[in-house]
Amino acid sequence: MRRRPTGARQHLHPPADRRHRVEAHRGGQAASALGVGRQTRHRRHPRGRPAGATGRGGPAVPRDGSGPVVEVYPAFALIQWGLAPAGTYKGKDATAARTGILAGLEAGLDLDLSDRVRDRCVASDHDLDALISAIVARAAACGMTHAPATEEERAMAAVEGWIHLPRRDLPLTAVRNGAVD
Repeated sequence: MRRRPTGARQHLHPPADRRHRVEAHRGGQAASALGVGRQTRHRRHPRGRPAGATGRGGPAVPRDGSGPVVEVYPAFALIQWGLAPAGTYKGKDATAARTGILAGLEAGLDLDLSDRVRDRCVASDHDLDALISAIVARAAACGMTHAPATEEERAMAAVEGWIHLPRRDLPLTAVRNGAVD
């Protein structure tokens, strides 16, 4: 059995409530502080390295958010866009909250989602998170997310990873158009 080197981190990512504490205490600076972190939902290589974009080896994916794969935080994206519900949108009893979020996304992006997509997103917070993640990925591809701004953030992101958060100063229409109006 391999032993963890002295001083190695014991946890792969911070507790989920850390993100909320940072946002509450730093207000407008939260996006920068929240960008560094890990949400490990992908398969990991047996030695602890990311398994690549395919999850089966494949090419290495840069952790700092500069590559073709981005890490997102859907709930915080809703906060950035002003679409976060008063309560949670997670769980089977939060269909009204998900309906409101979808209405805001459709209006802000000037979208007309199909009934099938709308029904799936209202029925499942996982499907809604997938839609939000795709919108954030579009924003990242267009340079409309927060990137590491300081040398310290870039160094930390190279090791810890970078979560792309949409810029609060840009409306959703900018994401749709791929440019600031």
